[in-house]
Amino acid sequence: YKVSKLSIKAVEWTDPSNSRNEELRDAQLLVPEEELRAACQLLPGSVYERNTIQKDTGALKTSYDKLGRIQHSSLPRGVSWSFLEPEVVFDPRAHTVEVTYRIVQGSEVTLREVLINGTQHTRDRVVRREISVFPSERANVREIERSLSRIQATRYFSDDANRINHRDPYYRFLPVEGQPGLADVEFIVAEGRVIDLNIAGGVDSDNGAFAILTTTMRNFDITDAPDSWSSMFTEVYRKEAFHGAGQLVNLEIAPGTELSRFRINFVEPDIFRTHLRPISLEFDLRRQQRRFLTHDEDRFEKLIRFGRRLDFDLFVSAGVRHADIDLSELDASGTPLSLQDQEQRGKQQIVGPTFTVSTRSLDNLINPRKGYEVRYTAGWYDGSFGSDYEYLTNEFRGDLFFPLGTTESGVRPVVHFELDAGAAQPYGDDFAIPFSERYFIGGARSVRGFDFRGIGPFDPLTGEALGGETFVTGSLEYWYPLHTIQQPGTYQQIEALRGGLFVDFGLLNTDPWQLNFDDLRVGAGFAVGLAYPLPLQLNFGYPLRRFDGDDRETFSFTFGFR
Repeated sequence: YKVSKLSIKAVEWTDPSNSRNEELRDAQLLVPEEELRAACQLLPGSVYERNTIQKDTGALKTSYDKLGRIQHSSLPRGVSWSFLEPEVVFDPRAHTVEVTYRIVQGSEVTLREVLINGTQHTRDRVVRREISVFPSERANVREIERSLSRIQATRYFSDDANRINHRDPYYRFLPVEGQPGLADVEFIVAEGRVIDLNIAGGVDSDNGAFAILTTTMRNFDITDAPDSWSSMFTEVYRKEAFHGAGQLVNLEIAPGTELSRFRINFVEPDIFRTHLRPISLEFDLRRQQRRFLTHDEDRFEKLIRFGRRLDFDLFVSAGVRHADIDLSELDASGTPLSLQDQEQRGKQQIVGPTFTVSTRSLDNLINPRKGYEVRYTAGWYDGSFGSDYEYLTNEFRGDLFFPLGTTESGVRPVVHFELDAGAAQPYGDDFAIPFSERYFIGGARSVRGFDFRGIGPFDPLTGEALGGETFVTGSLEYWYPLHTIQQPGTYQQIEALRGGLFVDFGLLNTDPWQLNFDDLRVGAGFAVGLAYPLPLQLNFGYPLRRFDGDDRETFSFTFGFR
C-alpha cells in the first residue's frame, strides 16, 4: 500500500492518573502540523512500512525534546510524551492508505536536581564533570543520553568479566510529588572493575609475533594510600585504596619478534579541580625497539602535557616531547642515503613543544556507529630546545561514522570515512626530515592491499621505500552486522561478527606540502571482523592502482582497535 495522505494530531488521556483508562480526547498541537510533517519520511506516495514509522517516531520525539516534553518509562503517563499506534484507513481497490499519527504531547518537564547514585568510592566530581544537564533547565533527553554515554565511556562503572551480574550505568526520572512539571534526573552507576591485568600474545601482519603484559588502572587516586600496607592488595581489590579520583595509569611490556615496546603512562584529568573546565596533566614514557628490513631502530620518548577541556567535546593540549633515537644494523645489501646519514650521526635527540586540538561526538568510544572525531597536532623541533634536527610538523586525522539502513536485529550497518594527512617542513641547516621521522604508508592500518611501508617513492639504487614529508591517506568502509547477540544483563542486541567492504587510498611525496595526484594508490577489498568480545579483523585487499616497485599484500589482519 502507498500512502495517500499523512496527518498528525495531538491527543490526551481523559484520566492520566489511571493507567487502565484508555480513553482519549483530541488536543491542540503545540508544534505546527506542517513542521512535524516536514520531519517525517512517510510522505504521500511512499510505501507504508513499519520501519519508516519507527524513523518518524524518533524524528517527532526529537521535535518535542526541544520543548522539554520527553518520553521515558520512569515518568507518569500524564507527563510522558508518547507515540500511539497510527490510525489508518485502507483503500483495497486503489492500494492506498490514509495515515494519522497520534501524539500524546505530555507535560513540559523541568529538572529540579541532578543526582548521582552508586558512587560508593568514586568522588562525586569525577562523574559530575561528564554531565551536561543542570538544575532549572528543561529536560533534554538527547543531552542526558550524551551525558550517560560519557559516563559509560570512562569505563569506571563497567565490568566486562561480569556482564550478567553487573549493570551498566543508566538514568531515570524521579517526579516531584505535587509538582507534575518538575522532576529530578538520577544517574545510577555501580562501581566496576577498574584494574585490568592482561597477558596476551598474537601475530600482526605489520608487527610480527608479540606477547603483551598490560596493567591498566582506571579511576585511580594516587593520594588515596591504604590504611595498612600489609592489607594493601585487599583494600585495592575492594576499591578502598588508590581509587576514585578518575586518574589513569597504564603499564605495558610487549616483547616481540619485530617490535618490542615498554610504556608507563599517567593522566590526572583535573589537576586544579576546575570541574566543568578541567585542566589535565599527563606523563608518558615509551621505549620501542623495532626491527625493519633495512635497519634496527631504538626509540625512547618522553612526553609531558597539559590539556584543557573547553567544553564537553572540545579539547586542547600543549606539552613538550623529547625523543632519543638510535639507528643501527643497516642492511649490508644497501640502504637509502638518508638512512645512512642518520645512522652515522649516532644517537640523536628530537625535542620541542607540541600542540593538539581535538573534538568528537561519538555514540560509543569503543565501537562507534554514529558521530565524528577530528584531531589536529602540530610540533616544533628546534636546536634552541636541544633538538639535533629542526623541523615543523602538522598532522590531521578525521573520522566520520553514520548508520545506514536497518536490520531485523536492530543493529544498523555503519559507514565509516577516515581521512589522515600530514606535512613535515625542515628548516635551518636541515634539508630533509630524518629518516626515522618520515611518513610511510601501506599495510593493514593504512592502505590495505599493499605491504607495510610498501608504497613508494623508492630509492632508485636499493629499491627501498624512502618515506615522505607529505602524506594523505583515506578509507571508506561499509560494515554490516553478520551476527548479533544479546548483551548480557540487558535486552539490547550488540554486534558480535561483522563483514565489510572498503576502499583505501594514499599519496606520499618526498617534499613538504607537495602532492602529485598522478601518484595516487588505491586498494579495495573486503574484511571480516569480531566486534565482541575481541577486536580481531581480517582484511583481503587488492591494489586497484599501483606502480612498479610497490609491494602487494593481499591478506592482512589486526588485533586491536583501528
